[in-house]
Amino acid sequence: MKDKSVFCGNKNLEQKYVQYIYKHDSKFMIVNDVPSKVCAFCGEQYFEGKDLENIEKLFFDIINNRKQVNKKIEVPVFDFEVC
Repeated sequence: MKDKSVFCGNKNLEQKYVQYIYKHDSKFMIVNDVPSKVCAFCGEQYFEGKDLENIEKLFFDIINNRKQVNKKIEVPVFDFEVC
């Protein structure tokens, strides 16, 4: 995993558990408590590849009805219009 932020160069990365949003086509999945290193200055998050692979597998297991979700939420969607 990274030892400094590629965006701001800060070397102060903290281990945290964060919310990750996975998107595939027009479907979304929210995963809570994903381990991450987070830059204390800019907030950029870095994840282990194996964790992202596990999230992707979980998504497709849910889509293919091999796993059940813990909770579903409804989210309003709209197109932005310039005033």
